Order: sequence, then C-alpha cells, then structure tokens
Amino acid sequence: MAHWCKIEEAPATMLRNSDSYSNLIDTFSENLSALENLGYKISDFVLAYKILTKLDEETHQRFELLHGSSEMPTFIQLSDFLESQCISFDSSLLSPCSPKDSNRKNKSPSKHNANKNGSKVNNRYSFFSKPNATTCLLCSADHHLKECSLFLNKSLYERYNACKRMRLCFRCLEKHDSRSCSVTSRCCHCNSSHHSLLHFKKSESATHGATSVAAAPTTASSDAQVNTGTLSSHAASLGSVASKNSSVLLATAVVEIMDGCGLYQPVRALIDGGSMTSFVSQSCIRQLGIRHSSATLSVQGIGAIKSTVVGRVDLQIKPVDRVDPIFNCEAFVLPKICEDLPVVSLDVGHWSYIANLKLADPRFHLSGKVDLLLGADIFSQLLLEGKVQTPRGMPDALNTVFGYVLMGPCSSVPMTSATSLFCHVDQMVSLEESVKQFWSLETVPEVECSAPEDILCEKNFVENVCRDGSGRYTVALPFRELSPVFQECLS
Repeated sequence: MAHWCKIEEAPATMLRNSDSYSNLIDTFSENLSALENLGYKISDFVLAYKILTKLDEETHQRFELLHGSSEMPTFIQLSDFLESQCISFDSSLLSPCSPKDSNRKNKSPSKHNANKNGSKVNNRYSFFSKPNATTCLLCSADHHLKECSLFLNKSLYERYNACKRMRLCFRCLEKHDSRSCSVTSRCCHCNSSHHSLLHFKKSESATHGATSVAAAPTTASSDAQVNTGTLSSHAASLGSVASKNSSVLLATAVVEIMDGCGLYQPVRALIDGGSMTSFVSQSCIRQLGIRHSSATLSVQGIGAIKSTVVGRVDLQIKPVDRVDPIFNCEAFVLPKICEDLPVVSLDVGHWSYIANLKLADPRFHLSGKVDLLLGADIFSQLLLEGKVQTPRGMPDALNTVFGYVLMGPCSSVPMTSATSLFCHVDQMVSLEESVKQFWSLETVPEVECSAPEDILCEKNFVENVCRDGSGRYTVALPFRELSPVFQECLS
C-alpha cells in the first residue's frame, strides 16, 4: 500500500517546469516497478487516469493535440510525452535566442490556444477541467504575485512578512510548502534558495539580527516576574558561521560528456576514489538530452545517510579539447550530487606553483555546481605519473588524463563569509496548568441516568448484587414483565 500511496500523493506538474515532469515520471516508474515485483499489476486505464489528473492544464492540452485519438492513451505514451517535454524545455534553456524570437515564443502559445484549442480542449477522455486564469494572491488581479505593482512597491521586510502571512513558498512565491517546491531557480544576487525579491543584503540582515537578539532578554525578564502564569517563552539568536582560515580542497575537473545528439558538452566533475560507483545529477542528463533506464537502488553514505537512485545511464567521457581517450562509464542518477565545491571561494593569487600547470579545472578555486562524480570504478584509469612538489600547507597537484587536479588542505583566506539568523520558539506550560489537565483527564465523568430502563438497572444492581461466602458474586438478572410484541405474526 505504501507504493500506491506515493503514486496517489505525487505532486501535480507545474507549467513549463521540467523538474516537476521528471519527478512525476520517476515517482510513477519507481513505485510501479516495486508493485510489479510484489506481484501486483496495475491496468493501463488506471495509470493513464492517475497521470492525467496530475498534469497542468496547458500540458494536458498539448498532449490531447499530439495524441489526436479517441482511444484512451497508455502509460508508456504519457511517460514518453513527458520525457520529450523535459528534453525540449531544457534544450530551449541552453540555446540562445534573440529578443525578437523570445517575444514570438511567448506570444505563440496563447494565440494557438485561443484559435485552435477552443473546441478541442475537452477531449473524449478528459477527466477534469481547470481554470487557466492566473489570480494574484495579494490584489486578486489577473497576474502573478511577482508582477504585482502593489507587491513590488512594498519594502523588503513588508514583502517578506506578506509572504509569511500568506504562507507562500519563498522560492517561487506560489501557494505551497517550500520543501515540496520543484523550482530549481535561485536568487540572482546570492545564489541562495529564495526568490530574488526576498534577497536581504548583509547590512540589513545584520541589523535585523542584532535587533532580535537585543529584544530577547526583555522577553525573558518579563516572563521571570510572573513565573507561575507563564504559558510560553520565545527566544531569538543570531548565529554567524565564521569560515576558518584553513580548509580541504577536493579534486574537481571539467570533462566532456556525449549528449543525446552525439556532441560533447562540458560538465564539472568530482574525482572521488572513496566512492564505489559513479553518479550523475538528474538535471545534467536532462540538459544533455540523455534518457536513463529505471533502477531501484539505495545509496548509503557517511553516517548511514541514505539516498534513493532514480535511474541508471551509460556515459561516454573524454578530456576537454582532445579526441581521446574515451571512457565508457556506468553512472547512477541522483537528484543532486553534493553542495557547491569548494564550500567557499578561495584566493589563489599567491599560489605560484600552479602557474605553469595545465589544470583539469581552471576555476577550481571558485565555488560552483558539481554534476558528475567519478568513483573507484574509473578512478585508477584516470591517474597518470607525476606529482608536483607543493609548499607545506598547500594542496597536492596530481596528474590525470584531464590535467592536474588539486587536492588537500589549504590555508587560503576565503573570499566570502556566511551569516545566518536562527530563531527558536519553545512552548512551555506551567505546572499548575499541567496538574489541571491531569485531573480533568483522570476524573470519571458524572452522567445522570435519565431513561427509565437505566434507573431500573441501577436499582436492581444496588439491591440484588452481593458476594457469597466463597467470594463469588451473585447477580439477579432483570426480566421484562411484558412479552415483546412482534408485528404481523401469527398469534
């Protein structure tokens, strides 16, 4: 039942969002494979109905126009359609276009829907209809919240409080939880996982955090004066993550992977001999247009932390600006490989020993995304002879087929620092209130008997129930004086 519940609770797709499409396909495929292994086979009609109810209105219309048949579609047809949508959307993000072409693309869907889809939207197998009007959550006008002039004219703290009051997602400003948001875009100012309209500058964050810390002792002192009547306590603190002057650099390299069209595209990789197998991120294979096969595998890391694999793919990898060697690598697909590496950007201006080296990753010192992890299954094939003698406290330079990779401790001062605001609310109940709740739960309710039969039973119990010499209870069973009357019976 757990696998079917995951299919039932799968989130609906979002308009022109390839992540939501792929998450829906993966959720259905993984749990259907598990159900088939258990011996349960689900009919195509049920699967098609379930996946159609998860599609947004525009995607549903595109599929109806493409399908063009009165017959019920199969699950394979729907999954292939969503896979093609993922690849087309990700490819359109990679291909540059002029502003004129962009305007034409933005206008064509609405024109197409108005002229051609008006009479064919409700097909014979359509199960639902949704309004395609976008309503602003603040002023109820026909636009998104991020386009609302009333919202844009507010100050930064007013926008933040408005989103918090309406319980909106801080990443996309829509009406859902941030943990279930499938939007992958980040803040254009600091690359954090929030919307750019909610970006706090460092000076504003520090001032806001200092105010919260200063207000905390006042709350605590007022609570101490009325200790017996305290029902709740609130605390706020400003935590600063101070980066140390020393860190450990991991080996990163820029490699080329063959995409779905047979062309090689650059991808940033992490070389890790401690991993038993290689991994690739889900967003990377979608942008490359590579299809992956289904795979059910649980990956366990440090601290017994488990991650679920969403598929398996065969990759062809080669160095940048070279035609050989070419490595065939089997990689498992994960939603995310790791956080940006290095954790903070480093100042390497005084690292003179790397000036004449051909580096596998020329931007190794800048924090960036990693989409590929090359594990122990291919690690030994990448190493070459040659190691550069480095000053003490500096990372080693190891020679690989991709160039020199830097790995080890370094004592460079980071270029950035991070400050975070931590808020904690603790709900406490006084001892007097706890005792009242205890006695109210343990007290036997006093219910007066109002029915004549209940009064007769209580009277019979008090007058006739007794205990004999052997310790057994003697009970007199009450009987009705009048026999029951059955309707329409022979006398």
